[in-house]
Amino acid sequence: MPPYTVLPATKSDAPSLASIIFVAFADSPISTLAFGNVPESVSLDSHIHHYRQLLEEGEHNGARLFKAVDEESGQIVGFSKWDYPHPPSPGKKDRKPWYDVEGANLALCEEFYGAIDRYKEASVNSETDFLITSRQSLPGDSRALPYPLTTSTPINPINPPTPQTHTVLDLSLLAVLPAHQRQGIGSLLMQPGLSAADAAGAVAYVEASPMGLGLYLKHGWARTGELSVDLGKYGGGGCG
Repeated sequence: MPPYTVLPATKSDAPSLASIIFVAFADSPISTLAFGNVPESVSLDSHIHHYRQLLEEGEHNGARLFKAVDEESGQIVGFSKWDYPHPPSPGKKDRKPWYDVEGANLALCEEFYGAIDRYKEASVNSETDFLITSRQSLPGDSRALPYPLTTSTPINPINPPTPQTHTVLDLSLLAVLPAHQRQGIGSLLMQPGLSAADAAGAVAYVEASPMGLGLYLKHGWARTGELSVDLGKYGGGGCG
């Protein structure tokens, strides 16, 4: 097994990150049904633009992307996206969703990703949890990143939110090339955010697929709820 190094991603890495997403989730039922009719070039271009924009605006959107590099080949083999507390992003709500591309099944995207967003909003209120209330720097980040003193913790949507004296870091994406999976890379890519959360006394939030759930439980996350979408309505079988 080659050694791997985790480094902050840069704008020039956007094409590699897009390719990793394209390959890592190629067999996902959601991806197949939602984006199966999207031309490959359109999908790649859309993801490249999305990640480049995230990296350009990291100071404003709280996104911190980390890449895992194979030290022998120099290849980027995986990456994670952590959302750190941040000031409200100007104009963000006016942009169309990242999945709104030619050929996408928008009804499925809006149901599935909308359900994820609603659950997250019930757990982590981005309008208040990410509001600047302190000029302290968040450990684990070289930039002076403000974080709030009081937020709400991830909760089961059946129960009302309970205010806690915590800040929240969100692991919103983790992807590793299939040929490099089960070699500890996912765990490595979690460490920047987990270390920052531990140092700040913060809560780490994640949405897990059934395939990735075991890894997250291994690292200490607790299961707080479950989201299910009937894929039969969109030509698939079962729920996603």
